[in-house]
Amino acid sequence: MIDTTQPSREFDAWIAENVMGCSVVWDTELDEPMCACARSWGIAPHEQAHSYEEGILARYTTDIAAAWEVVEKMANTHKVRIYVQEEALYRVSVYIHEETYGHLIGSGSTSVNAPLAICQAAYAAITKADIGK
Repeated sequence: MIDTTQPSREFDAWIAENVMGCSVVWDTELDEPMCACARSWGIAPHEQAHSYEEGILARYTTDIAAAWEVVEKMANTHKVRIYVQEEALYRVSVYIHEETYGHLIGSGSTSVNAPLAICQAAYAAITKADIGK
């Protein structure tokens, strides 16, 4: 089971594979998760799944630009809401699209780390896990 309480490269790899649709392999020389397609073909076919640095996966749990790609991907099939609370705390909720109000299926923890909250909400939506209140 993946630890979703802290930013990590393992959590980044889970997001790349399960949200962004990239096949992930771990490069033991670089100690980095890589897009398997990029390693096999020498190109970056999943632009949103990794940086242009030889197929190294984006840092979804710490980089807001990469996390925003997760929001955009999830928004294709879900309604995503991001709230800024007092003291710059972030809360992310993911809803199933419905005609009326929608049905809550995932929620990220309240955190000062917006990228982590986005990834936690994506994880919760996909696994139906209760990440945090």
